[in-house]
Amino acid sequence: TLDEIIANNFTSTRQIVSVAKSDAGFSTDGCGTWTLDNYPLTVSPTSEFGDGMYKVGRDIAAGRWRNNDSSQDCYWERLSGFGGTLDEIIANNVSTSIQTVDVAPGDLGFSAEDCGTWTKIG
Repeated sequence: TLDEIIANNFTSTRQIVSVAKSDAGFSTDGCGTWTLDNYPLTVSPTSEFGDGMYKVGRDIAAGRWRNNDSSQDCYWERLSGFGGTLDEIIANNVSTSIQTVDVAPGDLGFSAEDCGTWTKIG
């Protein structure tokens, strides 16, 4: 039933998901193969990156980032966790304007979709 869903998401970008010990199950459809999240997703934390979900401190550095394309309604989120719940969204926005985001050192994750390439500017 809908009451049994703790969190969910619908996206075409790479995701990081924390499955809690208390979760009864984890179900996906059309997501490819899931693997343990043990390796960095970028060359370095200050490298440019595209759409998807990233760990702050490992994949991307805290600091100021700017995207280069918001023409398709860029959506981004700063995250306090990867459980997929609304209370883990620290800040978010959707816009057709170029976005500048300050990723804080205490953020656990950052997610973006339809935002082009993100470049560290500060």
